[in-house]
Amino acid sequence: MQGAPSRPLFVQKSLPLYEPMLAELEDRFQLRRVESWGEVFALAPYSPTSAVFLVDPYDAAGVCLAEDLRTLLAAYPTVTVVTALALCPGRADAVRTLLGWGVADVLALGVEDTPDGMRIRLLSVHARRLKRRLGAALAPYLTAVGHTLLLAAVEAAADGGGSVELARVLRSTPRTVASWCRREGVPNPRRLLAWVRLLLAAELLDEDGRTAAQVARACGYTTDGALRRALRNFLGRSATALRGEGAFTTAARAFGAELRVG
Repeated sequence: MQGAPSRPLFVQKSLPLYEPMLAELEDRFQLRRVESWGEVFALAPYSPTSAVFLVDPYDAAGVCLAEDLRTLLAAYPTVTVVTALALCPGRADAVRTLLGWGVADVLALGVEDTPDGMRIRLLSVHARRLKRRLGAALAPYLTAVGHTLLLAAVEAAADGGGSVELARVLRSTPRTVASWCRREGVPNPRRLLAWVRLLLAAELLDEDGRTAAQVARACGYTTDGALRRALRNFLGRSATALRGEGAFTTAARAFGAELRVG
């Protein structure tokens, strides 16, 4: 069975403390250093849904939390952002503020200071937001095993994977996973992954700052036309119409209806 895929990890160069261990994360991450917030903003709308941004939460003076970070999270709440700061007296409020802004995790400089610790923390944030939202929206339609299948499909789809990748996440084989799907009333793996990929796209479409082309690229569709066809086939709607209705809510409701019928 093929190994786990590498995920894009964009690291601000203002975090030099982590430089010595970054090379040891290359087994699971494609590393890229970013020079400025301008570069972060340019990358965010096009980056794959599996990407993680590791950023310095403070401004250039190192005194106040960066307004650029708050702006980024407000514009692109689906982007996975992890910050790192030295924990010391008086920093608890800063951590609460960052989590309130939508940061996925806060690393403690000098604590998460081993490659293994970093790897675990950075891998744990993968598609966390969508897993939480789908789990809440679809709980009435899924058994415990069905819920596990769904979360595994989110992880596989966010990495751009197919049935083999889904089986890897579940530590099983494609044939066994297909059997589990039939037993639990979940669409077959190929259709399940197509649905989850569409739900990823729907979540991104709810962000006003993204174009359909940016969403298509971030979710692994070959073109924005491929995304539009998927929206028509699964939801009978255009991207514009879906945005007007609330893209994620509409898509999750449609997927729930399919689960209920199944």
